[in-house]
Amino acid sequence: MTEESIEAEFIGARRGFHNWLINKIYADYERKNFRNARNFLRKIHNLKHVRIQADYKLIEIDASTSNDVKSISECIINMLKGDYLQ
Repeated sequence: MTEESIEAEFIGARRGFHNWLINKIYADYERKNFRNARNFLRKIHNLKHVRIQADYKLIEIDASTSNDVKSISECIINMLKGDYLQ
């Protein structure tokens, strides 16, 4: 996909870019490997959960949680690199 094709497809979607992109990647993973798809989605939901807690529930994120989130993020990045940036 090119940047132009992504932009053209997203314009037709009626949701935020991050959700659209997550759903697009999930659908692609689901076609290739259901286990990877579920793993990707679970990690994304874990990140969203912590962000919601920090942003809206005013819960302080400690060093342990911060390190867990960093580890999850790095895992997602490695998944995407391995599957999309070969």
